[in-house]
Amino acid sequence: FDNAGFNAGSHGSQSIISAILLITYLLSFVVFKKSVFILFSILFATWFYYAFIAYVFGKSPDWIKHLEYLTLAAGLGYAFLGYSFSKNEKRFLSGFLYSFGILGFLGAAFALGGWEPRQNVFWELVFPGLVFGTFFLSVYVKSNAFLTWGTLFLMAYIMKITSEYFSSGLGWPLALVIAGLAMIGVGYLSLSLKKKYLSA
Repeated sequence: FDNAGFNAGSHGSQSIISAILLITYLLSFVVFKKSVFILFSILFATWFYYAFIAYVFGKSPDWIKHLEYLTLAAGLGYAFLGYSFSKNEKRFLSGFLYSFGILGFLGAAFALGGWEPRQNVFWELVFPGLVFGTFFLSVYVKSNAFLTWGTLFLMAYIMKITSEYFSSGLGWPLALVIAGLAMIGVGYLSLSLKKKYLSA
């Protein structure tokens, strides 16, 4: 692409390159039936997903503001793929997909909450429900990745909410004590769920 005079770094070129690689690896899987080609297909599909959307909407100055929503959708896609693969011979990919899927999903949801003074109250209220839903799903799909990332993001959320809403009224020392106790509770809940439902 570079030698042909195209701008290889442009969103259009990136879309074409990732599409070529995606088709190549999908055809390789069809021909050789090796599951490793599925992993590379997923990676190149993700590259194509971001590059093509950037190509279509990149001229709009506001498109980058929707990056969190794109990552939210990508994380969900990874998680659903991981669940579908857990039912067949490709289950070795489930751990990878669960980890990056829930990281992308919760990370995007956390970022959508924003930070003071431009926080988004809707996402700040929704986020705990998403985390506890992740805890429930960790038991249902038997995933340590869901439980681990859910625990870490809930702890980050507690610190964020404490600093935004309670540090000035209660004072930092008392706010930190309360946040610390809350995180101890979260850690205990996580450990209890792991011992009861996820331990082999």
